[in-house]
Formats: sequence, C-alpha cells, structure tokens
Amino acid sequence: MARKNSRSRAVVAVAPEKALDIHRAVLPPNERRLNFGGKWEFAPAPEQSDYIKLKPRYQHFINGKFVAPQSGKYFPC
Repeated sequence: MARKNSRSRAVVAVAPEKALDIHRAVLPPNERRLNFGGKWEFAPAPEQSDYIKLKPRYQHFINGKFVAPQSGKYFPC
C-alpha cells in the first residue's frame, strides 16, 4: 500500500470577494454603533445593586480563615 507524503501541498483557488468600498471611513471604536433598523431594542437590565454593601477594609482569605496582613497596612478603597 502506498504511503501519503506528509510534505505534499495542495493549491486551492478561491473566488475573489466583493471589492472593498474605499470610500467608507473607518470610525474610531467609541463612535461605532450597531444599527438593527428599529427591529431590536435593548431593555433596561432588571438587576439591582442597592443591596450590595462594601466594607471599609477586607482581610486576606487564607486556608479557610480571614487573616489580617502582617504589615498591618491595607490598600485604600
């Protein structure tokens, strides 16, 4: 039985795509908007965040226990 040569290469011809429209300007990322033609509108998110309470400082969680830093210094919140 003949073996296939792993170094053989095939050439594939691909049809050219539509010509690029060189008259369109590229918008910077902060000015790009999606336009669905009024067929799709976003609804406000139903999640609330008023129940979240942050402590003024947190300790390290090591081996299942909260431990104060050895230096006694905390990062500012």
